[in-house]
Parts: sequence; structure tokens; C-alpha cells
Amino acid sequence: MKHHKKRSLIHRFIFTANLVTAAFLVICYLAPYIDPIYFWPIAFFGLAYPFILLLNILFFFFWLIIWRRPAWISLFVIAIGFSIHRNSFGLNMPYNLDHKPDNAIRVMSYNTHYFRPMNKRSNDDSTKHQILELIKEEQPDILCVQEFYSRKRGKFNIKDSILSILDTKYYYVKKIIGDEYESTGLAIFSKYPIEAGKEIPFSSDKTDNTCVYADLNIKGNIVRVFNIHLQSISFQQQDYEYYQKVRDSLSTDRVLTRRIARMLKRAFEKRSIQAKLVSEAVKSSPYPVLLCGDFNDTPVSYAFQTVSKGMNNSFCQKGVGFGKTYGGAFPNFQIDFILYDNSFEAQTYKIIPQKLSDHFPVRSDIILKE
Repeated sequence: MKHHKKRSLIHRFIFTANLVTAAFLVICYLAPYIDPIYFWPIAFFGLAYPFILLLNILFFFFWLIIWRRPAWISLFVIAIGFSIHRNSFGLNMPYNLDHKPDNAIRVMSYNTHYFRPMNKRSNDDSTKHQILELIKEEQPDILCVQEFYSRKRGKFNIKDSILSILDTKYYYVKKIIGDEYESTGLAIFSKYPIEAGKEIPFSSDKTDNTCVYADLNIKGNIVRVFNIHLQSISFQQQDYEYYQKVRDSLSTDRVLTRRIARMLKRAFEKRSIQAKLVSEAVKSSPYPVLLCGDFNDTPVSYAFQTVSKGMNNSFCQKGVGFGKTYGGAFPNFQIDFILYDNSFEAQTYKIIPQKLSDHFPVRSDIILKE
């Protein structure tokens, strides 16, 4: 009798935990639609989405094995979020990723971390060389680079190196920080003629977080290509060290926890404003739109939902498996995207598993419809 009562209490506890976890997953589904400027804590649920989804999957299988009736709770909650799951998990069949279809435009987006190794601020010839070799191997027709770095001359004249590698003369580089000797910013390289380029600044601050576009003449059709870099969290070394400490030993510090929460809140709110600016620029484009960039936010976020509204996501159309494009110390999620309007159709999508930057490059072969 006592054993039966004890087991009943354990089941009740697990059932209650399942209900709470299911409710959290529903809140995750709301995160892309609630502006963090008005209620910023909702954005944390977007970040936690993969872990909360995993818990619900575990609960489902637990009840399926132990007692079938409650299994429907997590199954139902998982099922109603199908459109959310599609943005994070590529549900397509595997195929030949390296074959470029005829008439396809190979688009590549890459946050290169200034062509330096992760967690380093100094120039590194080896990393720069490996990134350039990767670009040479992929041969994108359109290359969008975030955290672009180049010098005017010498072995770190990366602009001229990329032009030579791609055998083109067409580029648009927006210098954000720097001087006549060296600078950083955003860049668009193209094998097609560029007729115009412009920046859509996010603020007056000196930061590489901005948006640029270039109008490309692709076989007589003008296409507007956006390259965006939304607000970074701007973690410092102490923040990464603290995150590592919490992950390894579950040891927390109130002051540092509040500091990180403030930084995340600030980034959520700034990305909200920036995403609206990008969305308006995309809507006002007189030409078909391709949009690439580092969103610094996941598919389950207000920033992604705002920018991608009315657009197609190449990962959803052709991606396979879990989309992880960030390889830094913070949780590894998909934060780099290639989007396009209905004038295009994706044929391939690939996350290139080369850990040279804190981001993995992504590329997609896209056809411009007749």
C-alpha cells in the first residue's frame, strides 16, 4: 500500500512537471510574436526553446513507456508548434550538397570574425589563409561578409584577395570603423555587376552592427541583395568565463548573472528596432530581394520573425538536421540565415562545418524564377 502511494506521488510530481514544461513550450511559440521592447523576458524562452522542446520529447517517451494516457500532453504541444520547428530543424531528405544545379546562383553568408581565430583580437595569417581557401573552394556568385576586415595593401588586403579568388571586380564594402590604412565593416562581393549600394544605419554608434544592400544586375534582372548584422550581445572575456563556470559547476554569482541578463535585454531590444528597419527596407525594395546575414538571434525570436515575414528561408526549404551556425562559447544555435522572396527558389542549402570563425559559413544555390 505504501509502495503504491509513493509511486502515485512520484507520478503526480512528474505529471505536474510535464504540464509546466508543456506550458513553457507554448510560451516559446509566442516569443517570435511578442516585441521584447514591451516584454523582454519572453525572449529568453526563445533562447531556451531547444532545451524545452527536448524535455517535452523526453516526457512523451517516458509516459509512452510507463503509462500511455498522459503522453498526449507533450505530443499535442509539440505538434501545434510545427511551423516553429521547421525553422530550427531541417526536415528535408539528404541529397548531394556539393552539386550546383544549372542556372543556380550560389549565395554564401559568412561572419568571418575579422579573419581572426575565435577569442583573439590580433591578426592571424593562418586563419585568414584558411578562410580565403574556403571561399575559393566554394566559389560563391554572391558573398556577404559580416565582420569584414581589410587593409589597403599588403598580405591583409583581404578585399583584393577575395576579388582575385572570385575572379571579379564587383564589390560593395561599407567601412564602419577604421582609417585609410585598415578598416572593418560589411561587404558584398559579386560575380554580377553592382549598379548601386547603400547603408541603412541602425544608429550613430560606431559599431559593425548595420545593414547594407547592393543592386546586382543578374543577366538583365536587377536583384537587391541585403547583408545584415543585427545587434551583438557584446560579451566580454569575463562573461564567457562566467558562462563556462556555470555550465561546468553550476556555480552562480548574482552580480555577474544580473550583468549578463542586462546585456541580453539590451541586445533583444536593440535587435527589435533594427529588425523593423530592415523589414521596412525589404518591403520598399522595387526589386526582387535576397537577404543574408548574422541575426545574432535564433529562429524562435522576434527579430527573425520580423525580418523573415513574407520571405522564404533556404534552411526550411532545403536544410537537413539541426541548424547550428554559431560555434562560439554561448549556446550553439542557428543565427545566420539566407532568405529570399518569391522571385527565387532554393535548390540546395549547406552549413559548412569549418570552425575558423565563431560562425560557420552558410551557402545556398538559388534559382531566379522566369
